[in-house]
Amino acid sequence: MLFRSERPFNPEFGSSLRNLLFENADAFTATLIEREISEMISLYEPRAQVDTIVARASPDDNGFYVELSFFVINLTSPVKITFFLERIR
Repeated sequence: MLFRSERPFNPEFGSSLRNLLFENADAFTATLIEREISEMISLYEPRAQVDTIVARASPDDNGFYVELSFFVINLTSPVKITFFLERIR
């Protein structure tokens, strides 16, 4: 489920997150986004361990609100990030 060739000279790097943003904004796609973000962080960022990911579809805004909580190695408190994912036309 990778979108290959996102980085020059590194054809194995990438994810399908961009493709998921063009799907219907519903609970099923939100679950796929959660899974994709979790897999990519565990694959490409060994210093971070995902605690929780919650993606909520926002059909009116045509995107997804994502709350990400993760631990960085040697830190005891989690880092929390909230962001909005939308496709760029």
